[in-house]
Amino acid sequence: DLPTPVERYVEVDYPLIDSVEFYSPQDGGGFLVASGGDFQPFQERPVPYRNLLFTLRENPGGQHTYYMRFTTTSSMNLPLVLWSERALLEKMSVEQLLFGVFYGAVVVMIAYNLIVFASVRDPSFLYFVLYLATWGLSMLELNGLAFQYLWPRSIWWANNSLPFFMFGTTLFGTLFARKYLDTPRTAPAIDRWLRLQAGLSAVGPVTILGGYPVAIRSVSAFALVTVASLQLAGFIALKRRHRPAYYFIAAWSAFFVGAGLFSLKSF
Repeated sequence: DLPTPVERYVEVDYPLIDSVEFYSPQDGGGFLVASGGDFQPFQERPVPYRNLLFTLRENPGGQHTYYMRFTTTSSMNLPLVLWSERALLEKMSVEQLLFGVFYGAVVVMIAYNLIVFASVRDPSFLYFVLYLATWGLSMLELNGLAFQYLWPRSIWWANNSLPFFMFGTTLFGTLFARKYLDTPRTAPAIDRWLRLQAGLSAVGPVTILGGYPVAIRSVSAFALVTVASLQLAGFIALKRRHRPAYYFIAAWSAFFVGAGLFSLKSF
C-alpha cells in the first residue's frame, strides 16, 4: 500500500519490438490501454523516446496488477525497467552524452577517412568509410535513434532497414579486408571465398522481400560466416608476415566477438 500518490515509468529497453500494449487497471473497472512499437508512427508513442515508455500511476492505498502484451517478428527480448521520473531524466542525460560521443567519433572517422581517400585514392579507405556508414546506421537502428530522428513515419523502412544496413556492413567490411590484407596475394584460397561472400552480401537485401523474419535470420547467419572468414583471412595473412595483418587482428578482434554474440542472440 502506498501512503502518497506515486508515478513511475515502465521502460521496454529494446527498440525493435513491433507492438506493445500496456493495460492500466481503472478504479471503476476495466483497463486503460496505451500502445507503442515500431509498427506505429513514432509520434504516436505515449512518451517521445527511443525506447517505449509507459506511465504507471497509483493513488494512496492503491494496489493493482498491470498487464503488458508483446507482439514482434524480431527477437523477443523483454528487458523491463521501472523508473522514477528523476532517475529516468538522469539516465536520459547520461545516455545522450554517451551517444553523442559515440556517434560523434563515428562521424569524425568517416570524415577523416574520406579526406585521406581524396588525397591518396586508395580504395581501402573508401571501403572503410562505407563500412563505417552502414555499421553506424545499423547501430542507430538498433538503438532506436534512427526511428526517432531519421524516419519516424516510415513504418516499412523502420522495420526492414536493419538487415539492409547489416548486409551493407558485411559487404564493405569484406571488401576492406580483401584490400587491406591483400588476400589475392597473402591468402589466395580464402580470397576466392571472400569474393563470393562480397557478392552474396550485395544481393542479400533481396531477402527483405520475404519479410523481416527471413531477412534478419539470413543476415544474422551470414554475419557469423563473415566474422569467421575475415578472422581466418587475418590469421593467414599474419602467418605470411603481412605487416598490416597485425593491426587488423588487434583492431577487429573485439568487434568480431561482439558481432558474433549479437548474431547468436538474434536466434
